[in-house]
Amino acid sequence: MKNRFDPYWAATTSAWALGYGGLRVWWALGHRPAFAPFGWDLLLLSPWQPVLLCALALLAVPAMLAAPRRWGAPIGCAAIAAAIVVSCPMTLLDLVATVLPGLGLPYDPAAILSRAGYLLGAALLAVAAIRRIRQLRGGCPRCGRTDRDGIPGRVPAWAWLGGYLAVAGCLTRLGAQLVAGFGAVPLRSGPAEIGFEFGFLLAGTVLPLATVHRWGRVWPRWLPGLRGHRVPRWLVLGPASVLATGLLVYFGMSLAQLIVDPAGWTADGRFPLAFYWVAIPAYVSWGLGLAIGAVWYRRRTRPRCRRCGRGPAARPVAGPDSRATGAGPAAGPGRRTTGSGPAGGPDRRLAGSEQGAEPLDQQPDTEDREQHGGAVPDETLR
Repeated sequence: MKNRFDPYWAATTSAWALGYGGLRVWWALGHRPAFAPFGWDLLLLSPWQPVLLCALALLAVPAMLAAPRRWGAPIGCAAIAAAIVVSCPMTLLDLVATVLPGLGLPYDPAAILSRAGYLLGAALLAVAAIRRIRQLRGGCPRCGRTDRDGIPGRVPAWAWLGGYLAVAGCLTRLGAQLVAGFGAVPLRSGPAEIGFEFGFLLAGTVLPLATVHRWGRVWPRWLPGLRGHRVPRWLVLGPASVLATGLLVYFGMSLAQLIVDPAGWTADGRFPLAFYWVAIPAYVSWGLGLAIGAVWYRRRTRPRCRRCGRGPAARPVAGPDSRATGAGPAAGPGRRTTGSGPAGGPDRRLAGSEQGAEPLDQQPDTEDREQHGGAVPDETLR
């Protein structure tokens, strides 16, 4: 299958490599600004490291067009993207400082823009590599499905393990803080700190559990006005993916520094060394478990592909409101209907779903109907 988007990704990535690479050449020649508060924007071995990666990106993406059946170029693009992401460990703090500016975290707009421009290249390279690898596997470049892929069923054990590993990591981190005390926490007190603590708990408990539990895909019945409706997919998947990446990169690098130079962590005297040996691996476990849960959540909530047609078809389930939806009395809970409207014509909701609109939660199963009393409407929240 020819990937009609290959020229677009090649041109866009090449433009990024030339633009950002040219800027880094200028900075490497001695014109780099002094970024606050550390004096650097990226974690680099040399000022020329970004230039080298941009040059490799400029070669790797067109190589996928020249050799469409070779694995080397897409794997090289993925490796370059990973190297870029590892060079930006401060992005996690950038996100927190941008959302909660009152915490007192380091904030330099120039450094943030530099990291954002670098990560843009990583995103372009990763998308190009993923699309080509999907093709080489015989799958659809858009969704990645192959003819061998079935519809995901119940949550597998590895997904449960990931979700609860993230919760365990968050609780372990909190336990370490309780033992060490909160007096030396470098955050300003105030509304921003309250918001941070609240978001910390949500991201460490509710978010990872939402990736594996049913209420992370369909609003539970105790929420008036929302119950039975589909949870917007990226409301869970977006924060889970971004937070998992940030935790793994930032605290993965911190763990490496802790192993290489443990004495450097106790130089300020705020916490004992044992605190860091508990807290940092807990953060890594949190990020790893959240990443596992996000992988499953993405697979479980993938809609029907509009390009290849693979994936679950819309399956409206009649329930107590079957009269309002036009289903006959014979269409009981969990029985598939043909979608006839009140006047005998096709139901517009079902027709729209069959044309590619994202269904409520692909192929609701017995677990879905038991939790929601048989009424799982197929309309989506826009």
